[in-house]
Amino acid sequence: MKKKVFLLTMMVLALFAFVPSAWSQGVLDMPPNPVYVRHLNLDPPFTIRLSDISNDSQYDVRNGDYDGWCSEHNGTWPAVDGYRFLYDSTDSAKIAPLYTLPFGVNWNMVNYLLNNKIGTDMEVQTALWFLLGTQKSSDVLQGNVLTMYNDAKTNGGNFPLTPGQVVAVLIYIDGFKGLSQDQSVRNQDTLIEVTVPPLRGCTLTPGYWKTHSTYGPAPYDDTWAKIGEETTFYKSGTTWYNVLRTPPKKGNAYYILAFQYIAARLNIEAGASTTPQVVAALVFAESFFNTYTPTDFPAAQRTLAINNAKVLDSYNNGYIGPGHCSD
Repeated sequence: MKKKVFLLTMMVLALFAFVPSAWSQGVLDMPPNPVYVRHLNLDPPFTIRLSDISNDSQYDVRNGDYDGWCSEHNGTWPAVDGYRFLYDSTDSAKIAPLYTLPFGVNWNMVNYLLNNKIGTDMEVQTALWFLLGTQKSSDVLQGNVLTMYNDAKTNGGNFPLTPGQVVAVLIYIDGFKGLSQDQSVRNQDTLIEVTVPPLRGCTLTPGYWKTHSTYGPAPYDDTWAKIGEETTFYKSGTTWYNVLRTPPKKGNAYYILAFQYIAARLNIEAGASTTPQVVAALVFAESFFNTYTPTDFPAAQRTLAINNAKVLDSYNNGYIGPGHCSD
């Protein structure tokens, strides 16, 4: 019976789920399918149990119990258990169509609040409601609630999550429904706290990947087999390996970006973690290469291409991300 419910839920949720991009832009590796969610108690922070995550060891969100919070002050409670999609709150591309935050508030502020709690659990819950815009009763915006709210708005806008801190993962039912008091139309979306994992792997430069292909001269790195040296590189008319070996004559931004992009892709295939900044550069690069050729791209795109190449260069050299591999 449970299997039938799961299959039916998958079919229904698939109709409404936001279609993900090729890259997750969040700090977590998320399970791609709905997971079963149970709310085990009624007082914050709630114990929220996740199950039915297949092969959960490959993800940063796994089967087990998590601390959780209400997202909506007037949503129906207790929250309805069932199969739900989970979303990393730092993956803005995926959650933007699903959740609308108040003007001047972003999810970095929410994560700042979760990592800088003061006062009682109920005060934390109330501050979270205010920050998310689902609580407007100003008589409770005082004391520790007001302090946490103001602190998050003032200092949390560019909060850089690091390993060991917690990040909000959103349990999606129907998003935020504004401040309507009609609870019959407001399902309660909840969120859980997930620990940001350590960065994995390490990175290598384009020079390494250029010399460690099937063509040598250095020993072959079989990471290349996951992409293929002879695979056609987007609309370039030539292969990944040839693009990597092509010098950027006259500062050709296409090749400057491709040089770093190819190395970054190979580093990721080899197991290196990314960061939101790196993924944003990868997303730009893929859009660029899917649109333009080495000899035909707008002059206005040159600066953007070079700026994103700089981000990937920093990643490949180990200045951002998990760090450069030891020699």
